[in-house]
Amino acid sequence: MSTADPARRRQRVRYLARALTLNPLAQSDELMRLRGRWLGFSGPEATQTSSTVDDLQERREQAAGVIRVVRERFWTVELNALHRRLASLNLEAFPDLKYAVHRLQVTADHRRDFPALSQRPNFDPRLFAAMKKVLVAAPRDAAQVKQRFLQTLGDKHDRRRARKMVQLLRRDYPGLYRLEEDWFDSIVDYQPRKAAKEGSGESVFGGFSFDGYGWLIWILILVVLRFVRMAMRD
Repeated sequence: MSTADPARRRQRVRYLARALTLNPLAQSDELMRLRGRWLGFSGPEATQTSSTVDDLQERREQAAGVIRVVRERFWTVELNALHRRLASLNLEAFPDLKYAVHRLQVTADHRRDFPALSQRPNFDPRLFAAMKKVLVAAPRDAAQVKQRFLQTLGDKHDRRRARKMVQLLRRDYPGLYRLEEDWFDSIVDYQPRKAAKEGSGESVFGGFSFDGYGWLIWILILVVLRFVRMAMRD
């Protein structure tokens, strides 16, 4: 059985309950102050902690701004300059930004391959255009592009062409393929939902179709059933 001071235990519970409600990105200052109070920091120590948080936040905003500009100019800026700009970023403290830069670096490594890729027999221009956007976009924007592309695969010929393009990427451009493996695999596996036949009337009898007059026949059935019930009562 724990012999910890009950008052200290209650303080710990209050500290954790408050800390879990804070957003570490938007409320990092408050989180660090809360932790400082819990650890008994005050005066210069607390000020130093707050200063460190402010410095990290400023560095993150600067790095995010650089990445945003790189994304906007990715396909037009000179390639060596692009590599140098990405390599100059120190992102050890920001894993999400570090991964974003990794994606951009891998894509930059393959940028010279794209003209040749467009000449390959199994090239799909629609998937190629979507892929170029996805590889350099912010995660939220990339997700929208991927979803919109899947929605264009209603025709079996479009699906076949896209699948061949995915096979080409998997075989000859594995670095690019791995960046969006889940999306590419979803393209290969995609099957559109079968749309209900326009004007078909489905009843509770296993989806039986009345060729556009289902609503009328269904009303007649209800009327007949009502008369049958009345006759049975008589």
